[in-house]
Amino acid sequence: MPELFGVKYDSEEEKEPKKPLISRRGFLKAGAVAAGTGILGVGGPSAVDKAKDTFLEKSLLEQIEKKTSLIKEMYGIKVKSKFNDLEELEQSLRKILGQEISGIDEKNSLSKYDRALDYIIQGFSRYPLEFVRRMNIRSIFIADNLLDGGGNVEGITCDEGSEIFIEISEGPLNKSRIFGWNEKQPFNKTFDHEFFHVLDNRLLDKNRRLEWLGLDESGAYATDKLVENKKGFIDIYAQTSTLEDRASLFSAMMNNSSDVWKRCKTDEIIQRKILFLQQMMFSNTYGLVNQECWDLLKSGSLPTDFFKKRKAYLLSLDFNQFQQELKSNNWRHFNKDEYGKTEEKIWELYKNKLKEMKF
Repeated sequence: MPELFGVKYDSEEEKEPKKPLISRRGFLKAGAVAAGTGILGVGGPSAVDKAKDTFLEKSLLEQIEKKTSLIKEMYGIKVKSKFNDLEELEQSLRKILGQEISGIDEKNSLSKYDRALDYIIQGFSRYPLEFVRRMNIRSIFIADNLLDGGGNVEGITCDEGSEIFIEISEGPLNKSRIFGWNEKQPFNKTFDHEFFHVLDNRLLDKNRRLEWLGLDESGAYATDKLVENKKGFIDIYAQTSTLEDRASLFSAMMNNSSDVWKRCKTDEIIQRKILFLQQMMFSNTYGLVNQECWDLLKSGSLPTDFFKKRKAYLLSLDFNQFQQELKSNNWRHFNKDEYGKTEEKIWELYKNKLKEMKF
């Protein structure tokens, strides 16, 4: 029998199916027998309590196994946890960051890990499947007390975007030793923030990064003198570097942060930065992530079949209609495959790439 997080469980691949550990009827019967025979001890866990804990643990482990397998099958990404990868996690972080990692907490809960998997599945569902696969993320590590040597962090993206580490502990993080604030953002915002670091590495070349700097001529990035609601920045962390600026803004856009669209109306720098990110996504998803997609994300109701229908619509267009589609989405060259091609050639490129997209 294989092990998951150090706990043995029955694999679905075994030739002879095993009976459930305990059925509901069996569970109730066990309780009745225990009560009648005096097994229910005073001051300690009863046989019923132990059976219930074992039943729930096994059920949760099976659920976690199905979800990790689904993520691996759909996106080619292995999700790992400290339960079975603590030593590997520490060694990987030390190797990637070049420093000792202290205080990684082994005391995690299956239920928190299970919720994290739900967030990952839900998070990736808001992107075209083939687009995610094309980013070639190797692993996502789920940590309960992630430290980077300078204090708690919510996430780290390493190894040129191949490894993502995400914190799942509840409550505020102590970031006073980093940038002077301690507000913990939800897991889904951290997920999109770290995923954008991958996109940043894969999709933006040197020229695009220089172009980003030109969107805000003040060039006001610093790790000191950070202030709330600074013009051109969606939050305090965005002020620390261009990488964090892009990731913080993108995460706010993906999660319909009330502040991002409100600030966009009065802050022309944020307007330009949002357009930059929208153009990047339109071009690199071959038109799948369009303005309609962003509007649906704002409303919090992106249909599960949106990208499938969007693909069919794009493939139904003729060239003149395609040109109008580009114009309505403020299209410009943002995908390296588009450089040096006419719009007719780009339309052929989009059609061929869209046909490869699976959902």
